[in-house]
Amino acid sequence: MNNGIHISLHSMAFVRGLRVGAIMYYAKAKYAFEKLGAKEWWATYESYNGFKRWGLGMAQPSYPWPDVQHELGGAKVYYVTKEYWDLSIKDYLKQLVKTELEPASAEVAEANKELIIPDSPVV
Repeated sequence: MNNGIHISLHSMAFVRGLRVGAIMYYAKAKYAFEKLGAKEWWATYESYNGFKRWGLGMAQPSYPWPDVQHELGGAKVYYVTKEYWDLSIKDYLKQLVKTELEPASAEVAEANKELIIPDSPVV
């Protein structure tokens, strides 16, 4: 890879209908494009809902497979360019999330400095 291409690492939302997947995808893409200066954002989709909402919903083009494969598992790569992000995708995701993402307050950032992993899942 190179510094211009940023890859969406997989994340999962365990409860449907809360728009958590949209928020995570938006946050990752926004950070890549607007903070790190990405020229392209690569994604692949594990679920039908993710593919429908992001791949098809955002009309993301894809690279030819198997010539170009996602580094995690060799799946087809769907991509967004910086120009497409600015033109369309940023607003599409903002509409799904229904808000603008803001930096965490100093209090929230301080409370989350240390990652605390529970001994067992909370169900």
